[in-house]
Amino acid sequence: MGAEFTARRLEPDLVWVEVRGEIDIRNARALYSFTHRQLDGARRVALDLAAVEFFGAVGLAVLDDLDERVRDLNARWAFLSGRPVQRLLRVADAAVAARSYKTREGVLAALSLP
Repeated sequence: MGAEFTARRLEPDLVWVEVRGEIDIRNARALYSFTHRQLDGARRVALDLAAVEFFGAVGLAVLDDLDERVRDLNARWAFLSGRPVQRLLRVADAAVAARSYKTREGVLAALSLP
């Protein structure tokens, strides 16, 4: 099936990235590249994985890399996770798992400006 990635600016420094389909070894690199490109000019990134039907372990590496890159840029990120992602979060890095929310409102609240 593959995956589709879209991004839209909700605010000048906030981008919402939506992922649909399956994340596996065939397209994890594409997800990595797409999410990293969205960091250009964004101080806050929301990653919507709610419509992901399959999330392979390689997806955790993408989330770990994104977490590291966001910290390097002194930016913030959070993500909306569906059931396939939540299953893998049990073995994820605690810093990444802590950025997971079950609602869009939770993600946006986590990224709201102080």
